[in-house]
Amino acid sequence: WELELARGARAQDDAAALLDALGERGARVGVLTRNTKANAAITLAACGLARHFHPEDVLGRDCARPKPHPDGLQRIMARWGATPGDTVMVGDGRMDVRAGRAAGATTVLVDRHRAPWADEAHRVVVRLDELLAPGAG
Repeated sequence: WELELARGARAQDDAAALLDALGERGARVGVLTRNTKANAAITLAACGLARHFHPEDVLGRDCARPKPHPDGLQRIMARWGATPGDTVMVGDGRMDVRAGRAAGATTVLVDRHRAPWADEAHRVVVRLDELLAPGAG
């Protein structure tokens, strides 16, 4: 069923704009998922977003300890030579926020459904393109 969901995935309408802008700024992006690496690759392809991600920067539960453990994010940061202060973890779930915080990264929660725990994130947005606003860094 995970594979079926991956093949049918569609990107949020604001995802490509954010990834394009980050690419233009020279930012590196990765994926850390509790799904498998293979399913993440299929999902990215189905969404038309695979071109934004180097395959080695896509980690699944078969590559690192699952979120909320910081292992996966720490592996990505090590690959990039990044520090926690250089890193922003963007996600839509509590495990994303907790993994980012455990790794020392700034966390952004994409909260489309008003999670009661949203205050655990450093920043909360409803749409990804809010991160493109002036001063959003």
